Amino acid sequence: MRLHLFYDGTGLRDYASVGSGAKVVPGLTSETYSIQQPYISWTPWKRDPALQGFPPEVALFADMHVGSCWPMRGWSGSLGIALARPAVVTSFAIDHIPQQLTFRVDIAPRSGQLWGAATVLPTTSHDFAKTLLVYLGDFAFDIHSGDPCQVYNVSENILRQLGDRRFVIAVLVIGNNWGNDDFTCLYRVRIHSDN
Repeated sequence: MRLHLFYDGTGLRDYASVGSGAKVVPGLTSETYSIQQPYISWTPWKRDPALQGFPPEVALFADMHVGSCWPMRGWSGSLGIALARPAVVTSFAIDHIPQQLTFRVDIAPRSGQLWGAATVLPTTSHDFAKTLLVYLGDFAFDIHSGDPCQVYNVSENILRQLGDRRFVIAVLVIGNNWGNDDFTCLYRVRIHSDN
């Protein structure tokens, strides 16, 4: 079998892939951006339709076509992911289309953090869930680098402290984007383990 045909550029399993069984955790995920479109109707019972962005699950697929992203409302927020399998998280990756292919550099994520939970979190309280999360690392996405897939390693110090702790949930927290107040586009998030 020609395995190179299935590699996604990292050569690592993606524990955040919908195709492998990962799911979005709604209680740990920000709202999807939508806009009201002007709508002219001669019938008074029709409401103005909203232009709804793709759901957050889109960020867990390997589709890098222009516009195939999850538009998260605002310049900061989060994406909660129930991993396909429990994993010792050693790195994570964020993908965005290259600067040359987009008219909207300002909507790319710029910086943030990855957090993990070793147990399933209650979905009723965002604040309570934060107390059960473990910090895994920071990221600084460089939209000007020309590299659409940027990989961030969990530091050796953190890996040593965590030992072989396996996480069932990962939360990518977007701290800011490249300048858009309305929304941030996440094309793809990947979670990797060396095990």
